[in-house]
Amino acid sequence: SNPARLAAAGIPFALTTFGLKEKNKFWENLRKAVENGLTEEQALKALTYEPASLVRAYDRVGSLEKGKTASFVVCTGSLFQKDGKIQQTW
Repeated sequence: SNPARLAAAGIPFALTTFGLKEKNKFWENLRKAVENGLTEEQALKALTYEPASLVRAYDRVGSLEKGKTASFVVCTGSLFQKDGKIQQTW
């Protein structure tokens, strides 16, 4: 519920694996945040736009725009739901 509270308060935050002891639990934890009130749009923003902005790199990364370095995934369903599966990364 903490990420949802931060988003509701308008406080910028990034969701990363930094400092996570069990990095294989990242997706599980992210899905819990969505289950506890964080919208999928807010979650995506916390994975892309916010980290890039916080390190002042949004002019180079953080979104799919011409001239930026980017990666994207193709998945079945939503990445924020347990049944969502990554099919490809580019």
